[in-house]
Amino acid sequence: MTNHPPSNAQIRQACLDNYTIHKKAAAGDYNYVNECLNAGVNANIREVSNWTPLHSAARNGHLAIVKLLLQRGAQVNARDMANRTPLNQAIIGNHWAVQNYLINRGGVTR
Repeated sequence: MTNHPPSNAQIRQACLDNYTIHKKAAAGDYNYVNECLNAGVNANIREVSNWTPLHSAARNGHLAIVKLLLQRGAQVNARDMANRTPLNQAIIGNHWAVQNYLINRGGVTR
C-alpha cells in the first residue's frame, strides 16, 4: 500500500474538527494555520463564540499569524458574540505590536 499525502479535503476537515484552526492560531502554529488556508479553509470561519482565527491569534499576540490571516481575507473588524473585535482581543491580551498592526489596517473597538 502506498502512503499518499492528505488531500485538501482531509486537511480542511482536520482544520475544522473541534475548531483546530482556532486553537492552532491561539497557540501560534503558523505552519498549521497556513496549511489550513492553503487547503481552502475560510480565514473568517467562526467557532461557537463567533471568534475567527484572527480573534484567537490577536488575543495571544501572534503577529505573524495575524498578518497571514489578514493577507488571506480575514475581516479585521469581525465581531464575536460579545461584540468584540480582534483589536479588542489584542488589547485584552496586552499585545502592543498586534494592536498597532490592527489599528494601521482599520481595526476598531466599537
